[in-house]
Amino acid sequence: MNSTTTNTIPITTATATTTTATQQI
Repeated sequence: MNSTTTNTIPITTATATTTTATQQI
């Protein structure tokens, strides 16, 4: 279960970064 949680965190961070970049544009 730790592996699943660890893998989910980068995906969430990447999504948030993409959303922020889109808003800045």
